[in-house]
Amino acid sequence: MIVLNFSEKGVIKSFGNLFQRLLKVTKPIQNELNKWFELNKCLFESEQKKCLDLVEKFLIWEGNFNLYFEYLNNLISKLNKDLTEKKPWTLELDNQVDILGPIIIDYYLVMCLMYPIIPSKVLELSKYFGWEKISLCSKEIELNIPNDTTKPIAFEYIKINTNDNKQTKLKK
Repeated sequence: MIVLNFSEKGVIKSFGNLFQRLLKVTKPIQNELNKWFELNKCLFESEQKKCLDLVEKFLIWEGNFNLYFEYLNNLISKLNKDLTEKKPWTLELDNQVDILGPIIIDYYLVMCLMYPIIPSKVLELSKYFGWEKISLCSKEIELNIPNDTTKPIAFEYIKINTNDNKQTKLKK
């Protein structure tokens, strides 16, 4: 069970939703995506550097967790929106890969950014993608989703601290 402030619930719910959707659409084309990652290492490195710079700015220099959390929320929302609007599962394989490649890169970085907030859950969910270790300093990413993966539930229950310090248990 995860204990969160009420304002964080939306981010966690969106993160879990994105996890479910990406796992489903990437599993059948993971080999093609891995080839795409190999050919587009520069994009991963560029996005990774941008992410590291923002973490340094928000957490180290400004000490502002709210900006960090806002950036994370915006990124998760953007990825969910891109997935909804572009509907890669309806396209030809090459187009699916071209759309999902950058989304998976950003999702990997989201996993890294979520780690300080919900470390054990991030480690658990990352293993579904075959990521035994996640790090903002990784040199590459590769999908290794097992064929027998059943549909996991990202968050069964989320415990929320309300303003009056009472805790409410919500089923996702």
